[in-house]
Amino acid sequence: MDPNYPQPGQYPQQPYVASQIKRNHSLALLIALAIFIVVSLVLGYLWFTSFSKYNDLNNNFEQRLALANEESAKEISNQKDAELAEKEKSPYATYQGPSAFGSVKIVYPKTWSAFVAEDESNGTPVNGYFHPGFVPGLRSATAFALHLEVIEGDYAQLIKKFETDSKNGKVTVTPIQSSDTAGVRIDGEIDNKKKGSIVMFPLRDKTLKLTAESEQFTNDFDEIILKNLSFSP
Repeated sequence: MDPNYPQPGQYPQQPYVASQIKRNHSLALLIALAIFIVVSLVLGYLWFTSFSKYNDLNNNFEQRLALANEESAKEISNQKDAELAEKEKSPYATYQGPSAFGSVKIVYPKTWSAFVAEDESNGTPVNGYFHPGFVPGLRSATAFALHLEVIEGDYAQLIKKFETDSKNGKVTVTPIQSSDTAGVRIDGEIDNKKKGSIVMFPLRDKTLKLTAESEQFTNDFDEIILKNLSFSP
């Protein structure tokens, strides 16, 4: 039996204890060194990442500042253009229809052009188109800012055409009033390829129909056309 190992019932001898302490000390140093290396790598990575971000921000600061200034200037310019466009719409122009067809009065932006056909022999004795700049040809498939119609058709029957679309959720139908006359407003998919708004009123034995053929013109339709609309029911 190795005399350096402790015998049963005896304490370890001194050389064995010294050897154990030495091994434990070496293991502790290795663990501490490993921890130091790992921490150094993590800290080094974090420092490198932070430095790279700082360096990138510093190098591109002027470029980003110039881009931000450019975007801000563009936004301000667009806002000013929109404000100028609104101011240019007034004073408004006016269309007054024949008294035989309800003396329909339409007020519209002076930046719009109008083409109105008045023909008593036609199924639509008053048929007008209003659009910014100029009125495109009818075959151009343009979504007009305003389509004015006095129709030789029954008001109730014309409204009924939208019942199915209303049930399917394609349009919403709400009541509206003008010139002491109750009518309806229809918003949504007013045609297969057009989303906009329609208002209809009974006009004696006819129907008055106004259409904004694009949602682009909804604000003008509400704030200018409908607010100033008048007719003799």
